[in-house]
Amino acid sequence: MTFSSVHLFSAAFEAYSEKTEGLISSASIINNVTRIILFAVGILLILQSLGIPIAPILGALGVGGLAVALGLQPTFSNLFSGLNILLGKQLKKGDYVRLQGEGMEGHVQDITWRSTTIRRFNNSTIVVPNSVMASSVFTRFDLPAKEFSIQIEAGVAYQTDLEKVESMAVDIGNEVLRKFYGSSSTREISFSYQKFDKSSINFKIDLPYHDFTDQVPIKHEFVKLLHSRFQKEGIELRL
Repeated sequence: MTFSSVHLFSAAFEAYSEKTEGLISSASIINNVTRIILFAVGILLILQSLGIPIAPILGALGVGGLAVALGLQPTFSNLFSGLNILLGKQLKKGDYVRLQGEGMEGHVQDITWRSTTIRRFNNSTIVVPNSVMASSVFTRFDLPAKEFSIQIEAGVAYQTDLEKVESMAVDIGNEVLRKFYGSSSTREISFSYQKFDKSSINFKIDLPYHDFTDQVPIKHEFVKLLHSRFQKEGIELRL
C-alpha cells in the first residue's frame, strides 16, 4: 500500500507540475525527496499499526542521523543547495543559462540531489555540483520572458530607395521566422534607420526568436537571404 501511495502521489505531482508549467519544479531532486519522505512516513505508520513503538526508533534515528550528517556534509550541502535553487525559483528544467567567468552555457537538463546537469550547444553535458551552482553568478536567458531578439546592422548606398529596403528586410525577416516557428512569433520585427555614415545610410533590424540556441541559424538564414535579394534588386550593401 505504501509503495502504491508513493507511486500515485509522484505521478500526481509530476502531472500537476506540468499543468502549472513549472510553478512547482519537476526536477529529480523534488520527486526523490518527496518519495523518501513518503516512504519514511509510510514505514513508520506500518510499524505503529503493528504495535511496534516508534518513539525509540525516532530517537535512534536522531542520534544516528547526526553522525551520518557529519560524515556526509558535502552531500547534504549539495542537497540543500539544490532545494534552495528550485524553491527560490532561480532555475528550472529547460532554462538556458551561462555561468559567469566559466565559459559554460546551455540548457538545464535536470537538478538532482547532488548536481545540476547542463546540456551544451554541441550536445555535451556539464555536471555542476549544486553547492557550486548556488554560489555562482549566472545569467538566466529565459527571464523576464522566453523570447529574445537578434540585432543585425548594415548599410546601403545613399541613392538607394529606403522604403524598398525597409520593406524587403522586414519581409525577409518574417520569411525566416516562419521557417523556424510557423506563425507562432508574438513580437513584430523592428526596423529602424540609425545614421548617415560617410558612404552609407545605416539601419538596424531586430528579429525575435524563442530559444537562445536559435540565434545563430536564424541570423545565418537572414544574412544569406538579404544578400541574395538585395543583389537581385541591385541594392548595394555597405558595412
